[in-house]
Amino acid sequence: MENFPNNNTDSKKLRTAAEIAMEKVDLKAEEINPDTSVDESVTLKPNEENGEVKQEMPTEVFSKERKDAEQAVFDAEDLETLKVVERDRRLIIDQEKINSLKNELGIEISGELPEIKKNDEENNPRAEELDMPEVSLDKKIEISDIIKNEFAYQDVELSEETKKKALDWSSSQENSKKYAEAFSLMLRKRSLEEIEKISYTMVEKCNQILDNLGIKAGPYSKSRTWAMWDIAKQFYFLTHQEEADKKYTIGHPIDSTEKQKEIIDRHVGWEVYGAYRKMTDEEKRVFLSKFTNDIVSQQISLLLNKIPKMDNTFSKTLSSLDLSTLGNLVSKQ
Repeated sequence: MENFPNNNTDSKKLRTAAEIAMEKVDLKAEEINPDTSVDESVTLKPNEENGEVKQEMPTEVFSKERKDAEQAVFDAEDLETLKVVERDRRLIIDQEKINSLKNELGIEISGELPEIKKNDEENNPRAEELDMPEVSLDKKIEISDIIKNEFAYQDVELSEETKKKALDWSSSQENSKKYAEAFSLMLRKRSLEEIEKISYTMVEKCNQILDNLGIKAGPYSKSRTWAMWDIAKQFYFLTHQEEADKKYTIGHPIDSTEKQKEIIDRHVGWEVYGAYRKMTDEEKRVFLSKFTNDIVSQQISLLLNKIPKMDNTFSKTLSSLDLSTLGNLVSKQ
């Protein structure tokens, strides 16, 4: 290996590179196993003999393969090596997530899994490559029925014309079929009743928050559609992680209370943003006065006055990330 750091200046450069790389990866053990605690802190301490900066590993890791990969990142002595070993470490983490999902879905694994090809960024198996077993169901739910019954606001008091428009819109969306297929996959191990119960709880919590804020919720918030859609969406990205935006965390929408809270926050943000845009200047002032923390109030104000996302003009709202952030902030008052 060439270009070893041989002075304090090179060592500091290496540390900066390592810090940048580690900021881009997620070391949260609960994404793989919520019951396993991991020390996520990475400490940098000077060597007492020569003053060089040394990096210390977290105290707990998972498999030996994962441990070796983590250690390789911390031992990297130049930027190019750091990029290579970090890429390998990410492949191992992705494989662990897939294995965890297989176990959760009750997929029988026989023999050894295909070996991870080092330095191959495309080696991230998709859900359809997991050899999913067919499960005999008393009543198979068709994809079209999932879209109609779960994704199209057919469960609330709306005019027949509005319901038809909602159904036509949902049926025409490319994402609807993808999320409905993910929802169908989830039904192999979770009953529809269980998922619906969680969605109704989310709807109830959302409307309680809006009530506390003095926001009159519309009929859409009383529907389980927004919750079921987001549940299916989160499960889709759990099984298609290569398609997920890196700004978002991955989590199981049924097992993760944090993921459920994020879904609730997102719809709260959607309702609040829509209501705020219709307020008079005085009503806006009164609403913002509810938040006594100046910093929080400023953050809320910035989001509420942000222009709608350019590719989301159908509903004239913010991005999913901004909506969940807004919902989280206003929920704390």
